[in-house]
Amino acid sequence: MGSSLGACVCLQAALDQPARVASLTLVAGFSELDPLLEMNFRTRLKILDEVGLGDIMASHVSMWTLGRTFLASADGRAQMEKLFASVRKNTPERYRAFIQTLLNFGRCEPSQAGQPKLTARLHEISSPTRVICGAEDVMTPPTLSEAMARRIAGALFRVIPNCGHITFTEQPQETARLVVEFLRECMQSAD
Repeated sequence: MGSSLGACVCLQAALDQPARVASLTLVAGFSELDPLLEMNFRTRLKILDEVGLGDIMASHVSMWTLGRTFLASADGRAQMEKLFASVRKNTPERYRAFIQTLLNFGRCEPSQAGQPKLTARLHEISSPTRVICGAEDVMTPPTLSEAMARRIAGALFRVIPNCGHITFTEQPQETARLVVEFLRECMQSAD
């Protein structure tokens, strides 16, 4: 199980070591970067170069990761402050490496021209899979998650209403319910 970049790691593991993966839960993940998501990450690099890891970067990250409904709540505003603090804790070098990892995973760099996107391999995944996303996720919108689910045989797709990219923060009970429900289904079918 993984969320966001963690879901990407899970996808790669399922493709590289299929015998070691009993089931796969992908939360707010992606198998490739669409043009808007690539633009988001390249904009983050520009912000980093021009003004560093301050409030402008934290605002940009918040806009892309927290859902509108959640941000309108007191808990959402408190979580946004925590997100700001988290962004400020990074070093520019570490944050650049994180963004570069995302661009490399998406096969977006000039040196990767001609390399197939991971999406082209999703049909190889044979583990039971659940794909989960927030309805208000602008970073990895439901259309990207649904496209991944369609390419993985038998994958189950679920959308959490009133939720952005960080489902475990915005809708922790519903996210946990969907994960536990899926794991129980997997254990029952393994018996």
